Amino acid sequence: MPINNEQYRAITGGYWMKTLKIGLLGLGTVGSGVYRILTMNEDRISANAGKKIEISRILVGNVEKKRDIDIPAGVLTDNIRDILDDPEIDIVVELLGGLHPAFDYMLEALQKKKHVVTANKAVIANFGHELAAAAA
Repeated sequence: MPINNEQYRAITGGYWMKTLKIGLLGLGTVGSGVYRILTMNEDRISANAGKKIEISRILVGNVEKKRDIDIPAGVLTDNIRDILDDPEIDIVVELLGGLHPAFDYMLEALQKKKHVVTANKAVIANFGHELAAAAA
């Protein structure tokens, strides 16, 4: 049964055990929606997961592009290495769509022992076996 923030703080003395750092790949329509949901529900998700969540980096095509969403300074990047090579990032959420480079990024993330979340049916249909093998 999920616990709320007050229960979690009572159990842990007010400290989160570990921060799960998330790297988002993409900030288009879906990526922006995922970002909003995660940030609006951060306390609730953290309490249920038993770990604080933090969106550490977001891969975008153009960091200078004007957006209708407020992103903290230093979070946006146009360099995939900032996510895949960061040992602090635990979870990669693929929101790019299409086969490539989405598959390549997910495969490398799994090879680096990161968790990967995607709803990319094209990649799963074409490369599901390769991704499953990398995750094993």
